[in-house]
Formats: sequence, structure tokens, C-alpha cells
Amino acid sequence: MNAFARVGVGMLLAFVPLLSPADELPSFEGQTIADAVLKGDALKVITIIVHAKLNCSVIDRVKTEPTVRHRHVALPGAAGPATYERWTVNACSKEQPFSVTFYPAKDGGMMFQVQAEKASHS
Repeated sequence: MNAFARVGVGMLLAFVPLLSPADELPSFEGQTIADAVLKGDALKVITIIVHAKLNCSVIDRVKTEPTVRHRHVALPGAAGPATYERWTVNACSKEQPFSVTFYPAKDGGMMFQVQAEKASHS
């Protein structure tokens, strides 16, 4: 991510209502490797996308499941093994799936990437 993109994401995050402690996260069901802090960080990005796509900023529920490698994900060259998940977010009575990829940071901790998938309209 180039410097302009980092600044842009930082500015967007400043305007999104911050998720605080784990007791204020929406309900999660399914399997994920994310702890409460990582869930909150990923949801900050997801909230921006949900607000833009669905004109909604309230996430009611998140259904998580492990998945195979996402074709569109380009990890940094030095990234360790990645974990791929699909998070289906329920917001304002609509569902929006996301590809969420977790990978170890070079200096410790965990990095993630989030990308909206096409929502199925059945």
C-alpha cells in the first residue's frame, strides 16, 4: 500500500465510529483466528465498506468460516503463511460477504486484508 493510500485509510478510519471493547462487538458465529482486538480492527475497515455499499453503519452479526486462498489477495513478499476466512456481515437487514486474510507481521503481531465479495441476491 503506498503512502497516499495509507493516509487515505487513516483519514477514513478517523471518521468511522470506533468499536471499543469486545463487549461492544456484534455477535460472531463460526470459526475465526481473530481475537477481540483483531476482530475490532477488521470491523473498522468493514464498517467503512458497508457504509459505502449499503448506506448502513450498524453491523448486527458476523458469520465467519475458514476458506481457501483468495485469488485476488497479494501478500507482501516477506509475509508468512496466511489464513483465509469469509466473514458474512449482517447490516441493516442485508448480508455482505467479505474475504478476510490474516498473515503474520514482520515485527510481530498480525496483519489483515479485507475485500468485499459480490453479494448473492437470492
